[in-house]
Amino acid sequence: MKPSEFLDKFIDGYLLCDLKQMAKCQPDEADTAGGAGYPMVMTVLSGIEILGYLLIPNEDEYNYSAGFAYFKEYWNNYLSEVNENYSHLASIFYKLLRHGLAHTFISKHGIQITKNTRRSLFLDLENKQLIMDCVVFYWDFEKSYLNQAKSELLNNMERTERKIRSLADSYSQDSEMIFNELETRINSGQSVLTDLILKPSATNLGSIASGASLSLQMPSRTTSTSVSGTGSLNTTTLPFENNDSENE
Repeated sequence: MKPSEFLDKFIDGYLLCDLKQMAKCQPDEADTAGGAGYPMVMTVLSGIEILGYLLIPNEDEYNYSAGFAYFKEYWNNYLSEVNENYSHLASIFYKLLRHGLAHTFISKHGIQITKNTRRSLFLDLENKQLIMDCVVFYWDFEKSYLNQAKSELLNNMERTERKIRSLADSYSQDSEMIFNELETRINSGQSVLTDLILKPSATNLGSIASGASLSLQMPSRTTSTSVSGTGSLNTTTLPFENNDSENE
């Protein structure tokens, strides 16, 4: 997959378009929940990590244990260039916010998420907490990508393509191992999933949603279809805990 195709589909497309739609979400009247604040922040944090991997120098091969290094690369050199208030806050966002949301959908103590304050950050030293606006966080991330990161990725086409291939190969290996194990269990009668197997005539499930998976090769025996909130049927992603280099 060419870098321009990858960025158009996964960053400009799925990631930023999802954020744009979530930014419009508002809670129902008399309700404090439903503003999609946590999903917005989690999406931005994921975008920061993958772009950090694509941009970090001298590391072509994707490494699951280097997530925090990738995160800091983008945070310190791109996001903080848009808003210097983010400087020195990478560990707080990664350890308290990213880890909390990824594992329990709750930010760890010290970070509060708001929406539509039109100010990126508020620091409350008395209560030892950082208050952030998820929409402004998205705007700052989008600006850092469009104004700087995207052009750097496209100007270093060969390196970016090597990194994309390494990421795709890594995910494909995980997928092949997991689905081979599942197929073995189905064939041996150990699984109740037999009824879920697509018939040869099932060429289109009729689903149009964000979140197609990254794959360079499509197995001929399966039908690839995007479903809301997940990847396509031919690949999977590794659990979050396998991508953390910082203690949680």
